[in-house]
Amino acid sequence: MREEVLTQNDAACMLAARRNLLAALSIHLFVYRRATLNELAQLELCTFEGKATHVSNASAAAAAGALRVFLGLGYAWALVDDRNGMA
Repeated sequence: MREEVLTQNDAACMLAARRNLLAALSIHLFVYRRATLNELAQLELCTFEGKATHVSNASAAAAAGALRVFLGLGYAWALVDDRNGMA
């Protein structure tokens, strides 16, 4: 039985396909429903006490989310990088 190996090109194509699908969904919702995904799901950022957050708290949460994405991509790259001997 032949074992399937995920190549760097395969991983890059899967990430690009995921990104494109999420972008297409966001555009579709915004153009045809005139709402973002958060608005349709009626999501609201609040504290653990249930109080509304301030703009500074929301900005900090957004910055932390962006940092998490960049760190996550770094870990994903380490899995497919053949120079480190992991792939």
